[in-house]
Amino acid sequence: MDRMADLGGKGFEAGLPVFPFAVSMGGARAAMMILRDEKRFKAALFYAPMLSLERVSKKGLNPYLKPMIDLFNRVGPTWRLAAVDKSKFPNLQEEFDKDFFSYHGNTPVRLAAEYLRVTEHIMKNLKSITLPFVTFHSEGDTMVDPDGSRRLVAEASSEIKVHEDCPGSWHVLIHEPGNEKTLEKTIKFLERVNV
Repeated sequence: MDRMADLGGKGFEAGLPVFPFAVSMGGARAAMMILRDEKRFKAALFYAPMLSLERVSKKGLNPYLKPMIDLFNRVGPTWRLAAVDKSKFPNLQEEFDKDFFSYHGNTPVRLAAEYLRVTEHIMKNLKSITLPFVTFHSEGDTMVDPDGSRRLVAEASSEIKVHEDCPGSWHVLIHEPGNEKTLEKTIKFLERVNV
């Protein structure tokens, strides 16, 4: 954070408000940054954030694999055991499948173990979050747990905390139908926190 001006030029001048714009796994990263040093940020914007994997860990073989994740992590950290759901929007899935820079296989054990460790830490420390935030999530999200967003709102100590449901959506909220409404609600939130 201290070197952002060096990396991004005038876009990161001192005194400008900083907002984590957190999408999916970026939601976990933003939550960890907030837990580490919240005063650096004016507010946070979460879009289908990976804050909890409880619901996902109960699907398919996950209930059997989760108790053995530490063992698998020691003996086969590169094993690709955790399946990834496909988008409910065929055009978005096709775009993702054609993206050379996106990984298309199952999640490696080491990465799955880290996801679990980080999300468990976040869930245990939600109360210490005090900055304003908005979280957008769809009940239809099968990649990460929408209950994580609801718990964030329920347990964080923030005075301004908003959960916006995105009915009919899945996980890639900024590209899915209805994203215009999400953008409008984002702008209203930013106005509310005086940007």
